[in-house]
Amino acid sequence: MFKTHRIPMQAIGLLALASFSAGCEKTPAPDTTDEDFSLEVSQVTTTKFTLDCFPADKEMTYLLMVSSQEYLDKNGIDDDESLYQDDIRYIREEMSYGTPIEELTKTGDMTGLEYAVEPEKEIVVYAYGIDPSTLERLTEICYKRFTTPAVEMTDVKFAISTEVNGPDIRVEITPDGYEGYYFFEAVETATLEQAASAYEYAYDSFSANLSYYLWMSDSLEEALESLCWKGSASDTFTGDPETSYTIMAYAVNDEGLVCSKPEVVEVMTEAVGMSGNELTISVTGIKSRSALLSVTPSDNEDPYTCAVVTDEEIAGKSEEEIIRYILDYYWYNLEQIYGPFSEDLTELEPGTGYTVCAFGYQANTATTSLFSEKFTTPEAVEGK
Repeated sequence: MFKTHRIPMQAIGLLALASFSAGCEKTPAPDTTDEDFSLEVSQVTTTKFTLDCFPADKEMTYLLMVSSQEYLDKNGIDDDESLYQDDIRYIREEMSYGTPIEELTKTGDMTGLEYAVEPEKEIVVYAYGIDPSTLERLTEICYKRFTTPAVEMTDVKFAISTEVNGPDIRVEITPDGYEGYYFFEAVETATLEQAASAYEYAYDSFSANLSYYLWMSDSLEEALESLCWKGSASDTFTGDPETSYTIMAYAVNDEGLVCSKPEVVEVMTEAVGMSGNELTISVTGIKSRSALLSVTPSDNEDPYTCAVVTDEEIAGKSEEEIIRYILDYYWYNLEQIYGPFSEDLTELEPGTGYTVCAFGYQANTATTSLFSEKFTTPEAVEGK
């Protein structure tokens, strides 16, 4: 059993770097002789290892657990009893969610079990017999301890240029003689200052991003291709107005690990200014359930947003109140749009009045007055 709250689960594979085999090592308690289990750890890499467990009693139910020493220290677990009590709390919590005890325990030999870990972590594997009915511990606790290897670091330099426009930060990155994967992001400087180091923040941040992309991808390579950059790249980040941000760029190896010291540049965003952008709205091809929406700005460099609401939603509201209503209730669906925009409106209701609302938009702030266009869908005709 792998306690997911102890070590994050990451499906990242690496080449084997080391192999360990041992009987029972008492950790955190002093070493004692115990022949109940043989724990064998092999194929240890920066991100995973393989575990074999051979109980002396092949019929006995037992717990097989993996933890980090960091977790044990943080929770004051320094002897067999405190470890056992922590396991019992975990088991009872899992059972309260409907997990049967059979899924939390093992019986017989277990071979080829793979667990995900992080680099440079002291890992503690342990096993002991347990009564599945009473949860009473039946044997001494058998331990195996090892440390995962560090990431092989690469000396990579990045040229970072930035351009600030209100709360928007335009970033351009050029690696210096480096052709591998890399990632860059904008981090609020106050948040970064709370991290132990820029590298640790980058490692945790990228790991979280990669986990999401792995969930959507068929392989690590596919996830890295989608998430990372190679060669020169650029992107625009929108932050809070008048706030300090740190742009971080760092190399990522083929195993999905941050492998360079982050290159950093600090920038300050500006206040959101009002825009002179004028938006022309057109709605054509109106049918009972669909229409074609087009918006043309007078300035393609100024961002704006657009939303379609029913007349009933905004009845009696002033222009300022309509803008605030859209910002408050449609914020999750609003996008910064640059240049001409068109979209097929579908799933409209027949015989319903709608209003297209558009306005300059940065950092969830309106930068122009409201531009709007009303239209009404015709009643549905049977068979159409």
